[in-house]
Formats: sequence, C-alpha cells, structure tokens
Amino acid sequence: MVDSNYYFIHNDQVEAKNNVNYKVKPKPFNNCGFSILGDLRNFAEKCNSAYDFKIISKSTHLLCLLKLSEVLKELLLVGVDENIVTISQFSVEYIQNSLEGFSNSFVIPFHTELNSFEVYAEGQFLAIIIPKY
Repeated sequence: MVDSNYYFIHNDQVEAKNNVNYKVKPKPFNNCGFSILGDLRNFAEKCNSAYDFKIISKSTHLLCLLKLSEVLKELLLVGVDENIVTISQFSVEYIQNSLEGFSNSFVIPFHTELNSFEVYAEGQFLAIIIPKY
C-alpha cells in the first residue's frame, strides 16, 4: 500500500489525465507474505541472466518480479500512465558527467488498483504487488 514513505504527484493536464508518479522506498522482502517469498525464490532460481522480468497473475493481485544487473539503491521512481507502469532508478555522477540506472515499463490489465501497490526489494531483486479489484 502507499504509505508515508511514498511521494505522490498527480498530473491533471488533459493529455496526461491518468498519469501518476510515485517516489518509492521499497520494503524489505522479509515483510511480505510466504507465498510471495516462494514465488520470488522460484523466480531467482530460474534467472540465469543479468536481467529478467516476470508477471504472475494471482486471484487477488498481480506479482511483478524483476531482476536487475546491479543492486538497487534506496529509492525508486514509479510512473503510472493508464495501464502502463514504469519502474526506474537513476543516479548522476557529477564528477564523470554520467547517468547510471535502469528503467522498465510494462502493461498491466485495467482491472487492477494502480494507486494501491506494494514494492519490496532486496539486492538485485524487486517485487511489485498490484491488487486486483
């Protein structure tokens, strides 16, 4: 769920009416349920590349699992536009004038609660739980 660690911006412009952006501090995996941990372990065991992504549809929620090539830092940016979710994280090195990070967008069904999701992270793994209605 969106909590006090989440930063919420809603864009009311006509061309971006359903656009919402969150700044998210993921929760540790040990705070999520056993079924999600089991799905995550299974996903982690089958990942053999630096990057992988999977969506698992459950009766009450969608579970989006992501493996990144590098360890996640503290905050993520989550953008929702209609039924497209974008997860990103960037860091800027001023000394070397470089931008590092990742961005991943995916489409989810319209019957989900996009403003009521949970994000868990540990190391290179990220889990996003999006409730269905």
